[in-house]
Amino acid sequence: MLLQTPVAIVVFRGSDYVVEMANGMALKILIKDKSLLGKPIFKAMPELENQVREGLDKVMKKGIPFHANEYEVTLFKNGKNEKAYFNLIFQP
Repeated sequence: MLLQTPVAIVVFRGSDYVVEMANGMALKILIKDKSLLGKPIFKAMPELENQVREGLDKVMKKGIPFHANEYEVTLFKNGKNEKAYFNLIFQP
């Protein structure tokens, strides 16, 4: 069900935020393929670390959910940085 839902879903494991599962929508948004699976997200996409690590750390270390609307994220896509806006929900 999670793999087929029309919203982006990524499941991380451990303090290195290893990508355990990413559905098709998430891979499409991130411009990644299934080779992302099993890799720490900040090694695969270092541009994300300064942008989302704080929110993920709150969830991982303190169990505090993180919610944001219209959250600006700069992704490295097609050889250049591109701004995008997301509604994010990080759940423990």
